[in-house]
Amino acid sequence: MKAWKVFDKFSDYSTIVFALTASKAKALALNTDTCEDSNFIDIRARRIPKADKLYHGNYEIDWDNDTERLFLVKELGWSCYDTSFECDTCCAKEYCQYFDDKENEEEDR
Repeated sequence: MKAWKVFDKFSDYSTIVFALTASKAKALALNTDTCEDSNFIDIRARRIPKADKLYHGNYEIDWDNDTERLFLVKELGWSCYDTSFECDTCCAKEYCQYFDDKENEEEDR
């Protein structure tokens, strides 16, 4: 299976789904939280070959899976949309752009 970053062109959110073609990835995207309210024609699918190895039988990556989250943050530069109380316990905090910013802000105070 191939990894595809899917997103609505009008949104800041994205996810990765696994499919053989871009059109199949877009169809799967309609079943994700990221694109469930999107129109098919507004969904974009971009190949992410580095993420192919995350395929383990599920059609979508699992942000709550520590191994997958660590890969997404470290290798692809992903992050949560904003900081939260969960940042301190996140498995990928040392690679997260927001966590670094949060620490720097606290040091400046």
